[in-house]
Amino acid sequence: MNLLNFFVCVPRWRGRVQWLRLVGAGTLLLLAACTTVPPPAPSGPTGPAWEVRAAQLPASEWTAEGRFAVAVSGRQGRGEQGGQGTFRWHRSAAGSVVEVSGPLGLGRVTVFLDERGARFEQGDRQWQTVDLAGELRQRFGFSLPVRGLDYWLRGLPAPSPATTPVAGTVGFEQDGWTVEYPAFDAAARPLKLTASRPGMRVRAVVERWQEAAPTPVPTP
Repeated sequence: MNLLNFFVCVPRWRGRVQWLRLVGAGTLLLLAACTTVPPPAPSGPTGPAWEVRAAQLPASEWTAEGRFAVAVSGRQGRGEQGGQGTFRWHRSAAGSVVEVSGPLGLGRVTVFLDERGARFEQGDRQWQTVDLAGELRQRFGFSLPVRGLDYWLRGLPAPSPATTPVAGTVGFEQDGWTVEYPAFDAAARPLKLTASRPGMRVRAVVERWQEAAPTPVPTP
């Protein structure tokens, strides 16, 4: 090879080497991307996360206190309506006592829930019903999923009807509602909850949890 051919070939050789290096680097990056394990999606209500959470919540009696907001689509083009309120939810073996002070003219209401039905107290008025959803709709113009919230607030789906996991989030669909949990505390109890369906959205923030240990069964 003469001197002229050497100076002609060397730049080509160097260019080929640089090109091969670029190809090699790109191939390594592609392989690294392909072998990267994607983060696991949150489990649904039938997944291991829900089983662990249920096992971490053994208390037979608990109280949750916090704030909630309700947004209801307005009728006849009046836009969205709603407001904010506070709640205190006490659950025991006998049932649940729900104290709310809330929006949409609800005022302060106490609801006593058990397997027989519901009893309302509002000021000096008291009344009972076996159709909780219908009662709420008739008196206040909207129906909250109170029976479902008795479980949802705790971070678990109700026993029935069947649920469907919500992809990409910790949550599920049940009885026409989509329930999602943006945050939990160290004891796996929800700090935030969103329950929504077409035309309505409920958001809750739990500011205080209090639990009572299960009553021990006396030994014979």
